[in-house]
Amino acid sequence: MTLHLRLQSKNSKVLCCRSVSNKFPYASPYNFVLNNPLTNIDPDGAEVIIGFNKQTGKLAITDLDHFKKGLPMKVVSAKDYVHGGIRDDKGNLTQNQILVLDNVFSGGRVESDGTITRDLERDKYEVAIPNGSYDLTEYEGGRGWYKVDPIDESRYDDHHQGYKNADGETRSGYRFHLGGLSHGCITVCDPNGERQAEWDVVGKILENTSKTEVPKREGMQKYIPGTSRLKYGTINVTGTDRVKEVKKEE
Repeated sequence: MTLHLRLQSKNSKVLCCRSVSNKFPYASPYNFVLNNPLTNIDPDGAEVIIGFNKQTGKLAITDLDHFKKGLPMKVVSAKDYVHGGIRDDKGNLTQNQILVLDNVFSGGRVESDGTITRDLERDKYEVAIPNGSYDLTEYEGGRGWYKVDPIDESRYDDHHQGYKNADGETRSGYRFHLGGLSHGCITVCDPNGERQAEWDVVGKILENTSKTEVPKREGMQKYIPGTSRLKYGTINVTGTDRVKEVKKEE
């Protein structure tokens, strides 16, 4: 299964709760994979590939369990997504569908006027997720969230070696979730709880796609043999962060 996430805006203030796709009618929702998501598959055989561009505002999902090379692409919204793939009466795939969600961000919170800002004096954890590659795995904390774990020298330990938060601590705890506050997570903007139906579609795709098991290595878990969690695939984060940082005037 392939999952592509994009963020889109014309300025540094993010208008979270309105689609901005009409401002970019010339842009394909999967341009960042050069119109060929199959070329971006994780070489270790992961089931999901996620492309997240912090400059744009779209999340595009393609389930490779129901994908056939050479078929035409069809971009659909959550309400039009067909679980199990678009098929004919004989069960043959006829199109490769791409689910597109708008308004995804990282690091910050939604203000009352719908913009997204970052204030590190208010909350030191409101820093955008760094560019790079991450594993998408299950999150035992519930709430319909998923763990976004850096692929670094300490894989699967939920910490990002070489990256610090605002007060110098090693960054950790990235997640993929729905909401209006992002502590460096990949967050589908929904401060008022109006997008649960869309998120349920994403959850069903992940629940039903092929998965692998990976070891738990955070904290004392690395000393306990045989502990594991489900891995859905890989996230690739790119793009220049566009969330406006609030700074107090001196």
